Amino acid sequence: MADGTLGWGVKHSFRAYVVDGAARGRITASGGATQAAGNGALTFTDATGAYDTDADTLSASFEGAVNFKGHEEKGSYGLDLTLSDLGVELDGGSGELTADVDSRGRTSEDVVLAEPTTNTAGLTARDDVITLDAVTARLTKAGAEAFGGFYAEGTELDPVGLSVALSDDAQLPDGNAGSGSGSGSGSDGSGTSSGTTGGAGTTGSTTGGVSGALASTGSSVPAGALGAAAAVTVAAGAGVVAAMRRRRTA
Repeated sequence: MADGTLGWGVKHSFRAYVVDGAARGRITASGGATQAAGNGALTFTDATGAYDTDADTLSASFEGAVNFKGHEEKGSYGLDLTLSDLGVELDGGSGELTADVDSRGRTSEDVVLAEPTTNTAGLTARDDVITLDAVTARLTKAGAEAFGGFYAEGTELDPVGLSVALSDDAQLPDGNAGSGSGSGSGSDGSGTSSGTTGGAGTTGSTTGGVSGALASTGSSVPAGALGAAAAVTVAAGAGVVAAMRRRRTA
């Protein structure tokens, strides 16, 4: 695999909650990731991996990270979540979406956040490019725990868009050759930008995770629930660790 991009907004209501809701925070894309204007979806770039035409399997990992930060109190943040090293594995029409999840300095690797399902049973390469649009992604049990239980297992997340170039001279949909420089675009919003959306924080990379308040499936979260939640406890839960696995092809 020569290159590729992954477009995913995580969940629209979550982005809105972080930037415009009670969290009063910001979203920071870094490491090659970008966010579409207007608090839009995210794009992760520079895919590496492999595609097996005989087995009809695809394994790809993407560069870039996104940090969600909010609920500041005296310089500390109740919400501080970083997703990085995103990966997608597909076997025919279904698979896994994974990420490294950092919760205020505690990192869990290869958490299976969601299960993507395509609208076709197989993967088709045209001119050495595989493109999948509007792939349905549903939250796993591990993903639900990563979001502190505010989204239930099976919740539909933002759709996933995927384009990978299988050869160096293949052209990704944005017109870039497979050279590791594809930019792509997210699933909503127009235009892309790196750096920070919302808040008054400094633009740039922000590491950390989430422990505390997260968005619910509605427009607001009760204050009691915000104080009680311990989001991304995946770093300590053995049951969640069992759901983490690395099966990517280098």
